[in-house]
Amino acid sequence: MRKAWSVAPGPLRPEIVEAVEAELQKTAPDRRARDANELAGILDDLGDLTDAEIAARVVADAPALIGALTEAQRIGLLEFASGRRAWIGATDAALYRSLDTAEGLERLVLRLLRTRGPVTAAWLAERYGLALDATTGALERLAARGLVRQGSYLADVTAPQFVHIAVLDEIQRRQVHARRVPRPVASAEQFSAFLLRRHHLHPDHRLIGPPGVLAAVELLQGEDLPVRVWEQDLLPARVENYEREWLDRLGLAGEMVWTVFDRAAGDRGRSTRVGAALRENVGWLREGAAAPPEMDARVKNVFLHLQLRGASFAQDLGRATGLATPEVLAALWELFWAGLVTPDTFSAIVAGMTPPRRAPDGGAQRRRRRGQARGVLARLPVIGRWSVLGDDERLSPEEREEARAQLLLARYGVVARELAQGDWATLRHTLLRMEYGGEVVRGYFVAGLSGEQYALADALRDLDAPSRRAEPHVLVNVVDPANLWGRVFALSRRDGARVTAPRLPQNWLVFRQGRPRLLAEGYGRDLTPLAGWEEVDLPGVIAALQSLMERPLLQRPVRRLEITTWDGGPVRGSAIFEPLVAAGFSADGPRLSWDGYPGPRSLK
Repeated sequence: MRKAWSVAPGPLRPEIVEAVEAELQKTAPDRRARDANELAGILDDLGDLTDAEIAARVVADAPALIGALTEAQRIGLLEFASGRRAWIGATDAALYRSLDTAEGLERLVLRLLRTRGPVTAAWLAERYGLALDATTGALERLAARGLVRQGSYLADVTAPQFVHIAVLDEIQRRQVHARRVPRPVASAEQFSAFLLRRHHLHPDHRLIGPPGVLAAVELLQGEDLPVRVWEQDLLPARVENYEREWLDRLGLAGEMVWTVFDRAAGDRGRSTRVGAALRENVGWLREGAAAPPEMDARVKNVFLHLQLRGASFAQDLGRATGLATPEVLAALWELFWAGLVTPDTFSAIVAGMTPPRRAPDGGAQRRRRRGQARGVLARLPVIGRWSVLGDDERLSPEEREEARAQLLLARYGVVARELAQGDWATLRHTLLRMEYGGEVVRGYFVAGLSGEQYALADALRDLDAPSRRAEPHVLVNVVDPANLWGRVFALSRRDGARVTAPRLPQNWLVFRQGRPRLLAEGYGRDLTPLAGWEEVDLPGVIAALQSLMERPLLQRPVRRLEITTWDGGPVRGSAIFEPLVAAGFSADGPRLSWDGYPGPRSLK
C-alpha cells in the first residue's frame, strides 16, 4: 500500500534510523551471533562483511568463528575492485560474479538495501569499486519498480538518497509512535478560543489591509455563505477597518475568485450564497460538482463569446452578441450560478443581488446606437470584467484529497470526523499518509471530537497557549466556519437545558475565553444567557453588541439593534434593563434600541 502513497516521506530522525539499522544489521546487542551457525545466517542475510564488520556482529571470538566456517567451506573471502576484502556465503559466489551485469547489480543492491537506512549511489560505488553511473542506474530502476524510494531523508546528506520501502515504512512507523506522546486534552472551550485566534476574530490577532483580506479568505475558501455575511460579519470581524475596495482589488489582481461550490443545492437562480477561493485552488475545489444545466441560445451565445474573447465587460458582450446590457447581465448571472463564469469584483456580486431599476419610460431598456447620448444612468456600471472559469489541470483523486486535507488542517488545525465535511474514510486514509510523511500528528487532542484526530504540530503548540484572565468578548456569527457551537459542540442554558440555535445569519454568539456566553437571535432581538454566563460578562457583552454600530453603514447587519427579550422573558423589568439603558440604549415601550447614538435614558 505504501508504494502508491504520493505524500513525500519527509526528513527522517537520525536516531530512529540508527536504531532500525542496528537491528537490521545485527549490531544491536540482542541481535549478534553467538556461534558459527548464527554468523553464517547473518552473512546470508546481509551479504559481504569485512573482519571488522563481523567483529561488530558477534559476541564470541570472531576469528575463531570465521576459521570454523572457512574450514567447513561455508564462507569465502572476496576482494572487490575498491580494494575492500570481505567474507561472503559460499552460495553467494555466483551473485557477486554477476556484479558487472545490470541484473546482477540490481539483485545485490536490493538485498543490501533491505537491511540498511538511506544510502547514496556514491556510497555504493565506493563500496564495490563500481562506476557511479552504474550504481545510480541500478537504484533508479529499483525506484521506478516501486521497491525503493528516492528522496532527501537525512539532513546532513546533500546527494539523493535511496531507501527500501520496507525499511522506510518501519522508520516512519517508529517516528509516528515517537510523536504520539501523552499530552493534556483540550476542552471544547480551549479549542474554540484557539479557533478565534486562528481565524483572526480575537482583537489581538486581527489582520490589516488587502493582504489581511486575502489571508482571511484563504481560511474560508470553498464555503458557500450568504453574500451579505461576507461584508457584514466575516471580513469586518477579521480585518481592521475593512474596506470593500481591498476585496475588489484582490479580484482585479487575479488573486481570488468568486463562484458557487454547491451548485446542486436548490434553485440557484434565487440563491444568495456564494463562495470564494484563491485562484490556484478554484479548480480542485469545484471538481465533483453537479453538471451545468442546459442553456438557452442567448445564454450560450454569451458564454461562447467569453470563451473566445476572454475576460470582457458586460457592455462589450452586449455589442458582440447584439443583446441589451440587462439581457447580458441576466445571462452572465445564469452562467455564474451554474459555476461557469465569474466576475472580477465583489462589487459585481453585490450589484447582482440588487434588483435592477426599470427604464424611465417603464419599458425595457433599448439598445442605443453608436454615439447616442446615454443621459443620466440609473446606477453606475459594475466594476470589473467577467471571465470563464477554466478547467485547470485536473488533480488525481489522491492529490485532491490531499488538498482537501490541507485546507481543513489550515482552517481548524485539528481535524476529526465531525470536521471532515465529506467522506471521512477517504480523508482519514489521506491523513494517515500525511502522518507517515511527518506532516501531521495523530492522537486525541480535543474533548468532544471523535477519538481519532489529526493535527498540525504548530496548531498543537497554539492550542496549549494559556488565555489571559481579562480576555475580551468576541461577537461571532453563528454561520461563521470558525464557530463549532451548535454544530459540533452543544449549547445549553444556565439551567443546563439544551439550546437549539439555527445556523442562520441573523444569529450571533458572544464568546469570552472560547466559551459562548450569550446567544443573540434575530439580529439581537432575543438574548439568551448560556451556561458560561457570569455577571461580570454583562459590560463586555453590551460593548460587543454595540460595536456593530461602530462600523460603516454598509457593513452593519442591521441599522439599529432592538432588544425585546432576555432569557425568554421581556427585557423591560429584567436584570439587564438598567445596565443597557445606562450604556446608552433607548427605552421604547417593551424594547430597547441602539443605533450608535445614545438616546433618552428613561426607565419608564
